[in-house]
Amino acid sequence: MFYINCIVHQMCKTNTFSLSLRFVEGFKTLGLLKELQKNPIVFHDIFMCEEKPVTARDLSSLFTVAYFAQGSNRRALENQLVCFWRDWLIDIEVAFFHCYSL
Repeated sequence: MFYINCIVHQMCKTNTFSLSLRFVEGFKTLGLLKELQKNPIVFHDIFMCEEKPVTARDLSSLFTVAYFAQGSNRRALENQLVCFWRDWLIDIEVAFFHCYSL
């Protein structure tokens, strides 16, 4: 039993080390690791701040609608689609908070 515990312990230690190396390699992509090391305070809020749930407003603000000319048939369809999209985001937000409040 002692040998199994040693093997499992070594495997966990090795896998954790391997995962951390891959994590660092990922941060080297596009020079992110270098920027993190130069400006740690700038990235503090991204990695260390209190977790805030994503709201429908947050998701909606990520997108900008490029509308067709006003009065066209395409514009009417776009307006309807945007309404459906925003309603769906609100429905998802309500369902998400409802699940976690039970």
